[in-house]
Amino acid sequence: MTTFSHQLFSLLLGCLLTMALHSSSAAFLLLFFSVDPQTFDFATGVAFILGANVGTTFSAFFPSIECGRNVRRLALAHFIIKLIGVLITLFFFPSFLFVVDMLIPGTPTNLNGLFHLAAAHTLFNFINVIFWIFFSVSLVRFLCRIIPSKEQGTHVLPHTVRLMLAGHVHQTFEEVSKQMERLE
Repeated sequence: MTTFSHQLFSLLLGCLLTMALHSSSAAFLLLFFSVDPQTFDFATGVAFILGANVGTTFSAFFPSIECGRNVRRLALAHFIIKLIGVLITLFFFPSFLFVVDMLIPGTPTNLNGLFHLAAAHTLFNFINVIFWIFFSVSLVRFLCRIIPSKEQGTHVLPHTVRLMLAGHVHQTFEEVSKQMERLE
């Protein structure tokens, strides 16, 4: 069993590599084929997979910044769900590894224990889903509180339409004048 600092480093490496590659599978395969299996044990591999789970959320998180409120809420919910799931798993990490080892026969001595790693990933996602079944309503309330429905300075037109209109100020002014006359 490696130290907590090795596991934390592996978790951060998994997160950063997945953010760069936009694929947790590609990050894991890159790591699996480039690292000596004797130096990378089961616990470190599981920590890498947990970090990759958080890293996948950034593929949706960054583009959502330019989108509507509900898209931003969804991307933030994805990030929060994975992050809190990883933090809870890390809190019970030795027990989590023990349960995985009990579910899958054999001993995961290094990265050759792929069945153990796959089981750890599946168990993490299963436990995370069960946990969030009970707290999803609280998460939605939290997201609606931090990304409110009526923001200060909300524009009626989407961002891209506002950019197009800003490039043609004279035509925009004429069209607004016509619409105002029609309303009167």
